[in-house]
Amino acid sequence: RLAPHQCHVCGRTFRSAKSLHGHMRSHPARKWRGAVPPSMRPGFEQEAADSLLLLSGTGIAQQRKYVCDGCKQEFDTRQALGGHRASHRNRKGCYARAKEV
Repeated sequence: RLAPHQCHVCGRTFRSAKSLHGHMRSHPARKWRGAVPPSMRPGFEQEAADSLLLLSGTGIAQQRKYVCDGCKQEFDTRQALGGHRASHRNRKGCYARAKEV
């Protein structure tokens, strides 16, 4: 079993997760992003299944909506909901500010 902050490629150990993530840049040829291979992450199977459903445009992944607490409007992405929430605070988003310039 690997130590909590051990590199899955070379086995080197680190004092913190941040150090390990920085070290992973020294392994650019690895076939995954992050410090831990996807197959070793908890919940990997469900994450992979959700991704396939999302790509296929069917199933639960497509039905997930992000709902505004203020006006109950639904959005397909969390980013879209975040941009919409700014309108409730009379704030202009980056896109609106860029158009003014």
